[in-house]
Amino acid sequence: ATDPIAVGDKEKRLKRRKSLEASVTLGLGHGKKKQRLVEAFYSAVWPVLNDAGWALVKGEGGEAGATYFLPPGVTMGNRGENKDKE
Repeated sequence: ATDPIAVGDKEKRLKRRKSLEASVTLGLGHGKKKQRLVEAFYSAVWPVLNDAGWALVKGEGGEAGATYFLPPGVTMGNRGENKDKE
């Protein structure tokens, strides 16, 4: 038997992730075009940023589904606030 509460939570997280993704990729087109642009970012741009010291942080809890790109020297603070490393 499937736990209906767990299924509801999973659906909420998926809906939240899609909403966050939609706001980030707004203006990139729809469907396959958007998918190609996102894939191009992760295959061409992200490796350069990663080599330069950027970090990719996945959101947790209420921010599940969010992806944060942090430049070198910045870490995640409370409630998603970026904090400069001292």
